[in-house]
Amino acid sequence: MAAGSLVSAFATEPTWTRETATMAFIAVGLGSLVVSTIRKSAGVAGQRGMVDRRSQRVAAMTGIDRDEQRFDRDAAEFPPVLDLITAGVGLVAVLFGGIAAGDPVLLSVTRAMVGALFLGVVSDAMLLGHWYLVQPGLARGPILEPAR
Repeated sequence: MAAGSLVSAFATEPTWTRETATMAFIAVGLGSLVVSTIRKSAGVAGQRGMVDRRSQRVAAMTGIDRDEQRFDRDAAEFPPVLDLITAGVGLVAVLFGGIAAGDPVLLSVTRAMVGALFLGVVSDAMLLGHWYLVQPGLARGPILEPAR
């Protein structure tokens, strides 16, 4: 969506502060994606522990030893602060977009921020709902959390 906004901005009339912030957002987001892809073999410490506990419990109850998920325990995990940095740079881009939208500036910035937050919440809920539908073993906690 950010790349699409750049294309439409350059096709009409670019505002360089907004476009620079958007390009920075794209670069930081792609950097986070690359780090996540490189480090995905590490898994997540909590996930590894949960998988180990569940596997041991199933083996103790049934005597069936199931194949264990393979994680590279020596690999570094994804640093979640990268997601916060990406979101922060995106927030700055939305702020500049609101300023560029015109007068009254406070109203334009508020509309842009509320619209971006609403779109983020709806997209997150849709992705989580789809994940819940295609992953039968998913606990209900992640679904109930946004509802609270």
